[in-house]
Amino acid sequence: MNRLLSILDWLFIVRPTLLFTYWTMLICGLGLHGNMADVSLITIVCICFGMAAANLLNLINDVESDQLNQKLPWISHGLITRQQAKLYMILLYTLCFTGLAFRAGMVTLISSIILFAVLGMLYNTGSKPFKSQPFLSLLILSVIGVGLWVIGVAAVGAIGSFNWIALTGYSSAWIAVCLISMVPDIKGDRLTNKITFSVKFGANITTRISALLIIIALLYSIYY
Repeated sequence: MNRLLSILDWLFIVRPTLLFTYWTMLICGLGLHGNMADVSLITIVCICFGMAAANLLNLINDVESDQLNQKLPWISHGLITRQQAKLYMILLYTLCFTGLAFRAGMVTLISSIILFAVLGMLYNTGSKPFKSQPFLSLLILSVIGVGLWVIGVAAVGAIGSFNWIALTGYSSAWIAVCLISMVPDIKGDRLTNKITFSVKFGANITTRISALLIIIALLYSIYY
């Protein structure tokens, strides 16, 4: 049983349940601009690899705050080493971009590289990563939501008919979720000098802004 659980750690370390939130934005962009049948299974799998790699990049750079917040224990508890996680991340990125280069259009490939790798690096790495700056972190998270939508649109080749009004509604919901997810991590983020939006402005303001954005998304869905 322990051996089986140790194997499953390699699945759960990429946080597969978090992929549902990514796919919500991507499929909504795809569904409003095309047909799911137009996207190959290989493209779908490759995009999943990119999402998983981006999750690993975040996890590798958040070990200290995750330990203080008592969550995501794989690296902090030594179940998987940081070096093993880095090699795993590189493998996932390689599978993602190689597969998309052969099976998807150039717009899908470039969008995926920017979203999963470039923005992930800006958010998580460097002497002053964007995740430690309240407004830049929120900006990057917002761009990631929009980027997922764009990948969905690009996957069916419909960039020329981009639905900006629909994007506003879905992005509001996405940003609301990003904001509210910061609230439980305030204590650990503050102790590790990760000044997120919720650390700087507090739980009350963060949740109120999140609620306002959800209302905007709700009004969009009712009207359209």
